[in-house]
Amino acid sequence: MIKKIFIISLILLFLATIFFGVYNFVFRDVEQLKISNSEKKEKSKDNKEVVNSDIQNIKAITDSFVISPTIDKDGKKIRFYDKNDGNVKEIDFDGATEKVIFENNLNNLVDIKWSPNKSFVISSFKNDGGIKFYLYSYITMKSVELKNEIDSVVWGNQGDKIIYKHFNNENKERSLNVADPNGKNWKKLVSLEEKLKKISIVQVPQTLFVSFWNYPDAFQETILNKINIIDGGDTENILKGKFGANYLWSPDGRNFLVSSVNKGGSDLKLEIGSADGLTFKDLNIPTITDKCIWTKDGSSVLCALPADIPEEAVFPNEYQNRKILTKDTFWKINIESGKKERIVELQDFNEDQDASNLFLSPKEDILFFINRHNNKLYRIIL
Repeated sequence: MIKKIFIISLILLFLATIFFGVYNFVFRDVEQLKISNSEKKEKSKDNKEVVNSDIQNIKAITDSFVISPTIDKDGKKIRFYDKNDGNVKEIDFDGATEKVIFENNLNNLVDIKWSPNKSFVISSFKNDGGIKFYLYSYITMKSVELKNEIDSVVWGNQGDKIIYKHFNNENKERSLNVADPNGKNWKKLVSLEEKLKKISIVQVPQTLFVSFWNYPDAFQETILNKINIIDGGDTENILKGKFGANYLWSPDGRNFLVSSVNKGGSDLKLEIGSADGLTFKDLNIPTITDKCIWTKDGSSVLCALPADIPEEAVFPNEYQNRKILTKDTFWKINIESGKKERIVELQDFNEDQDASNLFLSPKEDILFFINRHNNKLYRIIL
């Protein structure tokens, strides 16, 4: 009896061994094949992502002649005006879609200034040799013509006021003024000298001061001033002695970039100055503020560095009137350490770039700009 039980046990053990052998041979190989295929798919996916990020690190994302691009109020798309037809268009950050969202059919459009909340624009048009300004509301879909004799206008930081330069044809007085966006409830802040016939105006971020300076000219000293936006008062001169200078305030209003040249347009330099104009640091990168943008925290600036500028060129005059187009490279500069980092490798360029109107995506992972060579909108993945 015991012998029979022993023989049956051996037979069962033998059968069990054969069963598990077959299972491991067949089913384990099936599982390994599934894992292998899954790994291949994941690897293929990863490779595709790497290739997509490496290709076209810098590329055009529009075919339109772009005016005043801006991030929409939701922070997900870019809106801009098309110079050719005046229509408002919208595009994804990657340039996948471009569509008309407002058919304006505007003729002789010169420029657009978006309000901080993107609900209004101030548009400017050529008009009988001059410029005419209008306020347009995307809430009411209505337009209001601003008063005559305005020759430059910007939004205040909160979007509830506009700041503009006015010229009185009767008494020939030039003045800096503040008003409601529709031009009502205006108030003169200060009278302006003859040399301030053409000026740049910017409200200093995080303050109640308006800064203004004469338009950059290589043969003229550029004087940076500021005045209180509430009650005017005395004008404070922040900085003198720079020629052909232009300014770009940091997001917190504590510093500014200033680009300048020697009198006559040579030796271009970019510096960072304190808000009181008392301290300066040369960033050792010869470019203009028009080609720079601050990061949100104010720790760094991203700049396009122009190359191939003729030695005899009058800079920035001939750049401003488009006699000169540049070939730019792109850099990030830490304002404390002065460390410079190239953000686009030379081998990634397949065409010349002359960058203007720089702005960053909400996450600061994409840099956008208009290329003056073709007026298209470009993006750089950072």
